Amino acid sequence: MTKRTNKDRVGSRTVNLDVFYRNQKSDSASGCSIWTGMHNRIGYPFIGFRDVITDKTGLMTAHRLSLMIKLGRDIEPGMNANHTCHVRNCVNPDHLYEGTQAEKMATMAEDNRLDRGSLRGSYHHKQARRNYVYSEAEVVWAREATNQQLMVRYNIPTTKLASDFRGRMRRSYVSWLPWENPNPRRRKRIQPK
Repeated sequence: MTKRTNKDRVGSRTVNLDVFYRNQKSDSASGCSIWTGMHNRIGYPFIGFRDVITDKTGLMTAHRLSLMIKLGRDIEPGMNANHTCHVRNCVNPDHLYEGTQAEKMATMAEDNRLDRGSLRGSYHHKQARRNYVYSEAEVVWAREATNQQLMVRYNIPTTKLASDFRGRMRRSYVSWLPWENPNPRRRKRIQPK
């Protein structure tokens, strides 16, 4: 026998509000409501939903849901649920407002929170991987390093990702630096008869 959950409609989506309110912890010092449920790997909170129109399920950020509950409607297309407290996992509706990505980036620049130098060397931040320029010496070292050395230096969580990182260093990412592959894969060519 399956247990039915209580779903509430918020805008064009249905969500389990019991789960939403149960996964919050109040922080009296900052006034934030900290999300204790599911997070992605960089700390943004997520909750499941079902779209009323398409009947498809998915995930949305919990702070976006909190703002939708506060507004009593869907957030306009192209708009974000921006934080005034700058805490990623805060779902306090009083700390949220509907704004554009440009407004969010402008407040981040004003508050000096766009320091890309702090992202360097962190494998998890796509922004760091996109903006970081490796020196020739660093590329040469990474091509010859072991998985364990790469994991420590670049904060890479698994050996598989370390191996992938080394592969990018050997291939297109740094094509400006020549490299001879000591073990090229050779395919047998079938000679026509």
